[in-house]
Amino acid sequence: MIKLADCKQGYIIDGDNGEEIAQEAGLVSDYTEIDPSMTFTYAGYRWWDSAFYDSSKTYISGFRNDAYADTIDEYDASHGTLTPARIPSNAKYIRITTYVILIEDNGLSLIRTA
Repeated sequence: MIKLADCKQGYIIDGDNGEEIAQEAGLVSDYTEIDPSMTFTYAGYRWWDSAFYDSSKTYISGFRNDAYADTIDEYDASHGTLTPARIPSNAKYIRITTYVILIEDNGLSLIRTA
């Protein structure tokens, strides 16, 4: 699970290149290790991008949090599932972006579920 203490406030991820962009209301996770053969659930602000990186932390691809959302609530927070079919096979890390105001209600999480 991603710990809020390990997140960087005031930034979001650019889904086109995996770089940080200054955004006052943003909150982005650190590089979080994943296994692309496993299934994860996540929660985060639905309109902001997240990204996958390889073992050297080089950007592979990005995605909008709402692209894989299973549900989207009234606060525009999404709760989705990342399955092996959605994770690049060479992914070693992920970074997820959310909106600072939504932390109390929705948190920022990435949890292995299978």
